[in-house]
Amino acid sequence: MAAVGAAVLPIIEGCTEKKVEFGDAEFMKLSSILTGFSDSELDKTLAVTYHTSLKNFPPSKKSLQELYKALKIDSDNIPSDEEIENVITKNPEYKKLADTLITYWMSGIYKTKDGMKVSDYEKMYAWKSTGYLIPNAQCRGDFGFWQNKPSV
Repeated sequence: MAAVGAAVLPIIEGCTEKKVEFGDAEFMKLSSILTGFSDSELDKTLAVTYHTSLKNFPPSKKSLQELYKALKIDSDNIPSDEEIENVITKNPEYKKLADTLITYWMSGIYKTKDGMKVSDYEKMYAWKSTGYLIPNAQCRGDFGFWQNKPSV
């Protein structure tokens, strides 16, 4: 009986392997890892927009779920910068997908059935990533403030 149990156990474990679902929460985690912004800093409405765009108009032959799985992301594991670089640089399709995802967040530009759209110029993450840039139409100081070197 023990021998039968030992023989069947690997089969049962193989059949019950966790299937990784890739929903909005996983997209947020992947976006957070690739952009460097925390989940709480990323806009959930924009995440849904970008996730939908990348699903409907994939920029590469690899899917978001495949990239997520290749990076071995889960609640217990956040890959190091070196691990991320190794996965992305070894496969041009992963690089294309990761670059597109990062571009969506940084530029606010994403693809739709009607062409490229801008989600929100003033909320694009390029402004937030530098710590001192602001959208062109905003003024944050007295006249001539731009001549002063930013304090970072």
